[in-house]
Amino acid sequence: MRDNGPTTQREYLLGDHDVLISKTDKQSYIQYANQPFIEVSGFSYEELTGSPPEFNQ
Repeated sequence: MRDNGPTTQREYLLGDHDVLISKTDKQSYIQYANQPFIEVSGFSYEELTGSPPEFNQ
């Protein structure tokens, strides 16, 4: 299982028009994430796409 490192306990405030979007396949692998989602996640697009969510491991 991948180690996502320590949690930051950092709050990330979204603006009124900010929208977080991600798309997964039927196995919950991330296929797409928009730029605000990537920024909030703390990972690069390459790290996010094709990766299963850790809670399913």
